[in-house]
Amino acid sequence: MHQERAAILAEEVGVVFVAYTRTNAIGGAVSYPRGRSRAPDELMRRVAVDVSGEVVSDCGLFTAEEAPGLFAGRLLAFFGEENG
Repeated sequence: MHQERAAILAEEVGVVFVAYTRTNAIGGAVSYPRGRSRAPDELMRRVAVDVSGEVVSDCGLFTAEEAPGLFAGRLLAFFGEENG
């Protein structure tokens, strides 16, 4: 399944590298001038096969600094799923 998805990504987007590992994309909801307009997981789906993600309200570009407790909790949960 992942190889099929990777082939589709490579053809549609023209990417050279496709991540096969699980990818967790966490980003802020606040968009500054010239900031991104899409959710981080949507952006990562262009180059990765297995993506989960979250948009954190009241955060901008530096989610780890603006919401450190929430960010750390999401990372611990993500890596716990890998090992569990």
